[in-house]
Amino acid sequence: MKRNLLSCKWMLNIILLLSEKPYRPSEIKRNIKGLKERVMYDRLSKLVEAGIVGKEASKGYPKETYYYLLERGEITALLEWLRTLNVPVEIVSSVFSCKWTPQILELLKAPSSPKSIKLKIEGISDKVLHERLRELQEIELVERRVIPTKPVSVVYELSEEGKRLLPHILKTCELIACK
Repeated sequence: MKRNLLSCKWMLNIILLLSEKPYRPSEIKRNIKGLKERVMYDRLSKLVEAGIVGKEASKGYPKETYYYLLERGEITALLEWLRTLNVPVEIVSSVFSCKWTPQILELLKAPSSPKSIKLKIEGISDKVLHERLRELQEIELVERRVIPTKPVSVVYELSEEGKRLLPHILKTCELIACK
């Protein structure tokens, strides 16, 4: 199963680390707890291939290789957002590992009730929809509004931050996939 860059916690962690300065592979592995060497090299090669990360090797001996983050608008905007969040990267990657998340975000450009969202996304269950809406609210991309009508109505819409980041999120979801 292929997932987008935002759904891979290792890629997010690597990108966040490389946004500080260039790092050697051993330094990356040391700074990201739990990252296995094979997984690290796989993610680094995918990031290099996608043009998100650059790789520079020294010509001398011993040979030293450094990885660094390339300037990309969508990545820069997402990094700024990730740094301001008070939630772990694992939660962000969990939200974006759901295939429904980009569709939900697209629909929330306009205020929508859960029922209207469910009607527009074929195959999504009530449970998954409500979990995603709650998680998107937790990472501050979506706002929930209760409308005092009879019966009470609830609508969700993109927050200001969600509106600002949506194009970057959608572009990043298309950029690269990890298994």
